[in-house]
Amino acid sequence: MPQDRLLVITSYPVKGKIHGVGTVGIASYTKNTLLNILKAAKTAGVSLQITVLAEKLSPEQSREYTEDGIKVRRIWQRGSIGSFLEIYREVLKEEADRILLEFEVFMFGNPLNLFFFPMLLLLIKIKSKKIYFVPHQIIADINDLSGHINLQKNSLGVKFLNVLIDLFFRISIQLTFQTIVFEESLKKKFRGNLLKKIKVIPHGVERVTPVLTAGEARKQLGIKDEFVVLYFGFLAWYKGADWLVENIKDQNIKLIIAGGANPNHLDKPYYHKYLKSIEEAAEASNGKITVTGFVEEKNIELYFRAADLVILPYRTFMSSSGPMSIAFSFGKPVILSDALLPYKATPDFAMCMEEVNLSDEEIFFSLSDDSLNKILSGIKSHGLGKLADFSLLMKEKRSFNRIGEDYFRFIFDDEKTF
Repeated sequence: MPQDRLLVITSYPVKGKIHGVGTVGIASYTKNTLLNILKAAKTAGVSLQITVLAEKLSPEQSREYTEDGIKVRRIWQRGSIGSFLEIYREVLKEEADRILLEFEVFMFGNPLNLFFFPMLLLLIKIKSKKIYFVPHQIIADINDLSGHINLQKNSLGVKFLNVLIDLFFRISIQLTFQTIVFEESLKKKFRGNLLKKIKVIPHGVERVTPVLTAGEARKQLGIKDEFVVLYFGFLAWYKGADWLVENIKDQNIKLIIAGGANPNHLDKPYYHKYLKSIEEAAEASNGKITVTGFVEEKNIELYFRAADLVILPYRTFMSSSGPMSIAFSFGKPVILSDALLPYKATPDFAMCMEEVNLSDEEIFFSLSDDSLNKILSGIKSHGLGKLADFSLLMKEKRSFNRIGEDYFRFIFDDEKTF
């Protein structure tokens, strides 16, 4: 049986879990992807050895172990500039000539540390290693994140950061062998020769086996006959949690904000002010709005099974939504802000909408008018049928099983075509 090796640089969940606290958002995605790459390799009759270079977690966590056929080595420290040197040392020791690099802006702690990231890529490239770069966010304009980072739109600071970010992504893509993004519209943020180095592989959807019924989940949460709308994930300005609590008007709707503070921003006073505004809105809602705080992995099903509808009121589109993929896992209907209309540029998304005869007006709402409440009124009158059918189709189209096969073929097929 032929043997291949793959070295992976990423944030990675604690042993025995897929989702969890202490890592960044890419951790669960990466673990799901690697498990399905292994499955695809086995189906292809290839012996594949995967080694993960991950961040150090709490002292009681093992620094080196094998789980589900994947070797995990926790060798770098978030927030430490020395992490890049540690990673490079390990790359030199490993025999793998293919490296999968899953990247998130806060993965290495303070974004200022990213100054050293292109240097790491250059040193690895010099050693003739093929890096497959997977940026989980593509930031094209800091103005779209002004409220998230507390900068005034079109200020000198924003203009300067836009130049740096553009350079960062362009240099990173040039220094790596291939880049993978999750949606067609994210690829289109680049121009020229860079496009030849970018492949679209959509964000995967987990296959879950529900333990709870919707009725059991609602009973545990004390929910009776209310129509339940769910926002899931960290509380963030760009995700629109504050907009949602201010603009959902139907008193017969129960809104659950299933998420808590993002640990990357807890040192920022403006972020605490943001959190307080959401908490105060919930307290003034007479029980119609609930903020749960961080949701542990064992309770993710509880909230998704209890919900009638999942909502993504995002202010900007810079990545494929993890919460949306989880919603697809449970077959839950989803509605999205019109900032996420670029999803339609990816063929599978548009095809699934067309297959169930779902119009833009039935799934997308504007943040600048009352279209959210119009959609909700329409749903309560006509039901969730088409939205539910759309989610089930997307669940199959984007199953991690298929995504793992796509990654395996792309990384280990040297005759690549786009």
